[in-house]
Amino acid sequence: MPKQRSLRHEYALYLEREIEAFKDSVSRGTLLALGDEAVAALGAQAQTTLTEMVVWEEVDRIIAERLRLPGFATWSRRRRRHLVKLRDAARCGLAPDGVVASALRAAAGDHVLLAGGPAEDATLFSAAHGCTVTVLTEAPESLDRLFAAADDAGVGSQVRGCVCPLGGWDPDVPLRVVVCAPDALGVLSPSDRALAIDGLRAATPVGGVHLLHRPRGAGRRVATPEITLDEWRSWYPGWAVSSDEAGSMASAGGRVSPGTLIARRTAEVASA
Repeated sequence: MPKQRSLRHEYALYLEREIEAFKDSVSRGTLLALGDEAVAALGAQAQTTLTEMVVWEEVDRIIAERLRLPGFATWSRRRRRHLVKLRDAARCGLAPDGVVASALRAAAGDHVLLAGGPAEDATLFSAAHGCTVTVLTEAPESLDRLFAAADDAGVGSQVRGCVCPLGGWDPDVPLRVVVCAPDALGVLSPSDRALAIDGLRAATPVGGVHLLHRPRGAGRRVATPEITLDEWRSWYPGWAVSSDEAGSMASAGGRVSPGTLIARRTAEVASA
């Protein structure tokens, strides 16, 4: 599990990101002018040896001042307020008392897997509650946005991602919670789905939970075949299997689709 970085280190990374982003946004002439300004400022100081490193450190100081970047104390207060907001399930598109939010809260300090679907809000919610999060997606650009958002929230060290389908990923850590979007499983062939489920079950300790989550309003947008409760139960022999129908929607034929399918490992069972 990645080691959580100190606040001081997170703050240093924040400053570096902001300063480097500024440098990337301006012309070479502007950077040279800043270099001249740094040399002039350092030349006015007694007993200063002008090395390239010293000059560029002064350039960074000048940029930070012009950008009005906050000091450590102010940044820390803002970060704490932001984390409080991220711990609010409703702000993250999750039902506050729903099974997904409850499972992610309970996994504090453990590892969770989010597979498929738009996972940014759930990732930040999990990380804000102390989880280490792995996100699987087949959209590289979504990972770039996710990493940027995680860094901005100060939880970047708790988030990692992989551009691959669920069937192409092998767990390398114990998984306390697995949350799958319907597409993550629905697009797999039956044989690949069985292998993926077997791998996830084997990586999940007693007390761990797997959830097939259909976010509110997403049912009609999922093009893959619906996974029924009976199918879900057949994949988890020896596990406690149920469904949470909160927020469920009736299909065109009048049948109700569960909002979340749940499988909880309650005892040591064979993984095959």
